[in-house]
Amino acid sequence: MSGIAGIFRRDGGPVAGGFLGRMLQTMHYRGPDGSRMWIEGSLGLGLLMLNTTPESSVERNPEVDVTGRYVLTADARLDNREELIDTLGFGAKSVAEISDGEIIVRAYAKWGDRSPAELVGDFAYCVWDRARRELFCCRDPFGVRPFYYHSSHHVFSFASEIRPLLGLEWVPRKLNELAVADYLIGMPDDQTLSFYRDLLRLPPGHTLLVKCKGERMRRYWSLDPSIELRMDSDMEYAEAFRDLFVESVRCRLRSSHPVATTLSGGLDSSSVTCVARDLPAGLSNTPLTTLSLIYDHVKECDEREYIEAVLAQGSVTPVYLEADSAVPLPYFDLDGPYLHDDPLDAPTSFAISARNRLHESGIRVVLDGFDGDNTVSHGYAYLAELAHRGRFITLVREALAVSSRESRSCMDLLWRKAIRPLTPAIVRKTWRRLTGYGDRPWAKDALISPDFAERMGLAERYRHFNGFYLKPVHNAREDHCRSLTWGGLTQTLESMNKIAARGGIEPRHPFFDRRLAEFCTALPHSQKICKGWTRMVLRRGMDGILPAEIQWRAGKIDFRPSFNYAILGMNRDRLEGLLQDSLRAIERYVDPAAVNRSYAEYISNPLKRDPSFLRFALSLGLWLSRADLQP
Repeated sequence: MSGIAGIFRRDGGPVAGGFLGRMLQTMHYRGPDGSRMWIEGSLGLGLLMLNTTPESSVERNPEVDVTGRYVLTADARLDNREELIDTLGFGAKSVAEISDGEIIVRAYAKWGDRSPAELVGDFAYCVWDRARRELFCCRDPFGVRPFYYHSSHHVFSFASEIRPLLGLEWVPRKLNELAVADYLIGMPDDQTLSFYRDLLRLPPGHTLLVKCKGERMRRYWSLDPSIELRMDSDMEYAEAFRDLFVESVRCRLRSSHPVATTLSGGLDSSSVTCVARDLPAGLSNTPLTTLSLIYDHVKECDEREYIEAVLAQGSVTPVYLEADSAVPLPYFDLDGPYLHDDPLDAPTSFAISARNRLHESGIRVVLDGFDGDNTVSHGYAYLAELAHRGRFITLVREALAVSSRESRSCMDLLWRKAIRPLTPAIVRKTWRRLTGYGDRPWAKDALISPDFAERMGLAERYRHFNGFYLKPVHNAREDHCRSLTWGGLTQTLESMNKIAARGGIEPRHPFFDRRLAEFCTALPHSQKICKGWTRMVLRRGMDGILPAEIQWRAGKIDFRPSFNYAILGMNRDRLEGLLQDSLRAIERYVDPAAVNRSYAEYISNPLKRDPSFLRFALSLGLWLSRADLQP
């Protein structure tokens, strides 16, 4: 995971190397293996290099390609290298001598703006066409690699992070209140928006063609809910899933340094770890390292019995992080200058401890099981589809089975997963008015000030971006596809990327492989939920690989007790002081009475009140107080 930056003077003026150099210096931690700049007239491109794959040692971008026409800067890891090399033709050069940058440029020369659809992997890159004077920008399908930019009539600039752009004299440093409003109601669906006015994000799965006059954005990849895969047996589905998943992990193990995985004991992280353990881990020839949180004081949150079931299979080196005293709130333990792009990428002490331990071990690559839930899908939307089709006997039978497996109320399950998702919009609107929501379609306990929401035109904006969720659920596959392209996933991936970058770590996500996602969304419902078991294709596919107690684990740990222990048991006085500091910074955006009411409810019954409002209030307030931004 490297860093890229660039400046394109649309007015034809020369690019000053000092500006580009300062951009790279601002995120210098992304380039422990060196930096490069290429400047020609009105264009400047830069790269900060973090070598993590064998082929990254021969990467020399940015530089002019062999034809003399194209120049590339790329933060990329390609996972279908062999296929692309065979297709594009590289003569007598060995695979080890061919960098990902060379492949990307040659793919662009052959296929033009259609080339990103041929690439598999994580990437953010720009190709400069010297003949046409066009800058072609691209981001991977899930947005694992960040890409931010500022565009005006005179200049276009981009970078892997926001702060390098803020150092440019032509980029305004102004707060984007629309992003604040979206944040406060938990609506991250506008994937072009940042917390800075006039600073944008290139959405995942999109390209941006920048010319001297104008630019054009285009989507090159999306999931198709109309595709359904048909095989002859459950075993065929399971074997096909296992093959794709093993390949996804194998690609991400390709490393020139020691590799680690996160291991919580859950189905996702354990699957990644168990598959990775049995595959060659790059060139380092060192055992796979696992990184796990443990709880000695809050026993109900400790998952050691599952973690140790994986460790008992051998061939890994475990690293434990004591999580009882680690505060799971951003900025809580941080002093010193403000260093973060936005309130979303603020590290907790969990993240800082993990980053430091990995750095000490020389590890540069970490595989994470993040959000396998969405890729494989629990299949709950199928319950709503059954209700819509009038198949009530099958619905009740499946709901009873799920409630038994997960030890939850069948009536609650039917209401949340089958009845409420089918409620017509007019009924929802009437109910909101009767229960005090008014015209607000977002959650009743949102912290946002009603006056601020009205000033932002938020109700209409919510209906525009969340129209899919406001409609009754009739098609489970469509719901699955939408869940995989939700803006919240992009924001989380961006934050994980930036936090890891500060420690010279590249996070890799096997569940966010385009091929695996396309396969899982095309599966019939019986491979997602069957006889009360959710995510069935993964459970069957991991047969003989996962320990049985994890393979057939039904539920998940509720980590609220650990949050309550760390915050209320150890740091309550400091928490309340920080909360009041935060409220002063965001008083124009939130309803202070609502925040204080939520806090009082939380204190009186911490196990029933969702504490996420604290993260929202503290993250935004403390970030704003440090960032010193004005609208």
